[in-house]
Amino acid sequence: MTGGLPVLAAWLAGLLGLTEVHRPVVDVLAEVLAVLLMVLAWRYRRGRLAVAALAIAVANFLIRGPLSAAHAEPGVTALALALPVCLALLALLPEQPIGHPLMIGLMFGVVILGWLALALPTPAGEAPGPGFLGPMSDLLATPDLARLVFLISGAFIALAFAARRGTFEGSLLWVTAASALALLDVRSSHAPTLAFTAAQLVLLLGLIEDSYRLAYHDELTGLPGRRALEEALRTLVGDYAIAMVDVDRFKRFNDRHGHGAGDQALRMVATELQGVGGGGRAYRYGGEEFAILFPGSPAAAARQ
Repeated sequence: MTGGLPVLAAWLAGLLGLTEVHRPVVDVLAEVLAVLLMVLAWRYRRGRLAVAALAIAVANFLIRGPLSAAHAEPGVTALALALPVCLALLALLPEQPIGHPLMIGLMFGVVILGWLALALPTPAGEAPGPGFLGPMSDLLATPDLARLVFLISGAFIALAFAARRGTFEGSLLWVTAASALALLDVRSSHAPTLAFTAAQLVLLLGLIEDSYRLAYHDELTGLPGRRALEEALRTLVGDYAIAMVDVDRFKRFNDRHGHGAGDQALRMVATELQGVGGGGRAYRYGGEEFAILFPGSPAAAARQ
């Protein structure tokens, strides 16, 4: 839900007519966020994040510049068709590093699609760029098709989020909403740059949230990890108790039945430990070892 706050703020700012007051700041912030996301995507090996950030940056550049004229509706509609499809594709693809050939190809594709949006002729017969896509201009003159594509793409992203429960897929839902806010009513008081800036901010918040989850939570069991336990211990005051849980003969079970069965056994143990009473909280300590922390309880009380 945190990712929706920037999008909601952008929507409210548009309703209240605040979009022009801080426009220079928003323009600079959009560019800074785009560069920051690309650097972080490279550092964290998040190719999908890099493609999404680039797609939003290209869309923002076109809307602020070449497609800002009143007669550039075909190009805007083409952009409104391509961007949600790109976001839906990213939600369905597996994660790859930024240097993977698929991610590089997608980034080149984003740039090419942006250039093609400039090539669409305008109703006045003049194109912002090289006009050779005349037959498509009539189809792109109506925004209803773009609204339909946004809805279908949003449905695919929602399905991907339901299947994976990934932070990135959840962020893409809000990014799609922000992109719709920017592109489906581009002539309204909702400044497109503000909506795209909100989309970039959603991606940044999603990356921070995902980094926290990887650092402090065990992906296999869903329990807090060893680092979370160590930080909890540093903040304790007064009595507390720790119960260590070790799965007997786990290595033998793992060798005999395979790692898949071993993972399932660990998840089952974690589920049981999550239901412990007495105010205890379970942690994955490492391997087949778990810990249960009872803050404020001496050992005698924890045994009960």
